[in-house]
Amino acid sequence: MVKDFLKELEKGDLQQETERLLLKCIERLVLSDDLKDAMEQVLEAILGFYAADRAYVFEFDWDEGCMSNRFEVCRTGVEPEWEHLQNVSIALIAPWIDEFYAHGKRVYMIGDVEELKADPTRLREYEYLCRQGIRSLMTLPIYCGGLLYGFVGVDNPRRKLDRPVVLEHCTYVASNELHK
Repeated sequence: MVKDFLKELEKGDLQQETERLLLKCIERLVLSDDLKDAMEQVLEAILGFYAADRAYVFEFDWDEGCMSNRFEVCRTGVEPEWEHLQNVSIALIAPWIDEFYAHGKRVYMIGDVEELKADPTRLREYEYLCRQGIRSLMTLPIYCGGLLYGFVGVDNPRRKLDRPVVLEHCTYVASNELHK
């Protein structure tokens, strides 16, 4: 009985933490005049919530067939990859694109990057992720005006993987602001 009470109390604390974080992110994005600063603050919040190494936003250039890292924040001690992630071929993440289209606005996760190397069609993707020190990741597509605009992601999330709601809601609000 005491264990059940403690579990419920913990759920309530997590729910409140989640709600506070979402409100903070929404406020930053909607009220800020500086999109870059607001996005970086939101990514910092996401980074902390998931205890991740990196949080970022990628933007697609469908005409050129490439994607670029538009915003990125890193945990202390983790090297930024921003400058290495400009004009990267979208073909590199073709399985992600397929998942984004198949499942709409749902989170796409790679729980263990090592599993990719067993699939010859994903070897290039595996090598690319490993070069950045990525062991796992969680991404969510961004749609603007009904079109796939890009994605938000976190590398090596260490906690609250069962709570994609933070990433989902922040991405929804971010997509509205990016669309503006």
